[in-house]
Amino acid sequence: MLGLNKVMLIGEVAEKAELRYTPEGTAVACFAVSVSQPLAAANGRLQRDSECFSVVAWRELAERCEEELERGTPVYVEGRMRNHVWRDVMGRQMLRTEIIAEKVLVLTSEDAGEAERYQDYELQWRE
Repeated sequence: MLGLNKVMLIGEVAEKAELRYTPEGTAVACFAVSVSQPLAAANGRLQRDSECFSVVAWRELAERCEEELERGTPVYVEGRMRNHVWRDVMGRQMLRTEIIAEKVLVLTSEDAGEAERYQDYELQWRE
């Protein structure tokens, strides 16, 4: 049976993209996106619940993310989840879930009173 692994996030850049290169010269950028959602509290009032997601971008998309994404930049990220499993120095199994970005859109507005305009910095990720 075929499966589906698709993630879509809208949030703010929590950590600026850090660009590095593999030994083969392939660009890879890692950054974090914070997503806030309303959450009903026990007293009936709305609170904000925020989660932070690790995002990894490759190749041209990685270079573009490093150039364009600053802390606080509103973004739309589309991609897939990947679990990275390893053993630490104590031999314990560690797990990190990452979003492998296939599309990153910077969401901008020219004027607070104007309707939001979206500036598309889309690059498709290819293996």
